[in-house]
Amino acid sequence: QILVYHPVFIKYVYDHWLQHHGRYPSTGILSVIFALHLCDEVDVYGFGADSNGNWHHYWENNASGGAFRQTMVHDGDFESNITLTLASIDKIRFFNGR
Repeated sequence: QILVYHPVFIKYVYDHWLQHHGRYPSTGILSVIFALHLCDEVDVYGFGADSNGNWHHYWENNASGGAFRQTMVHDGDFESNITLTLASIDKIRFFNGR
C-alpha cells in the first residue's frame, strides 16, 4: 500500500507547524504530525541528525550529510526543534538506537 499526503495537509504542516521554514516539509516531519493526528501514542525511531549534527536519509551512507543545510529544501534544525519540543511535553517518545 502507498500512503500519499493530500496537498492541503502538506500546506497545513508547512504553514502551522513549520511556519514557512524551508521550502517544504520533510517526509519525516509529515509522518510525525500525521501520526499525532491519528494515534494515541507516537514513538519515533531513527529521526533527526546524527551525533555530528548532519541530516541524511536512513538509507544513505553519508558521513557528512549537510546537503539539507546547503539547499534549505528542508529546515532540519527547525524540524528537530519541533520534535524536541513535542518530546519535552510527552507528545512523542524518541528511540535513538545506537
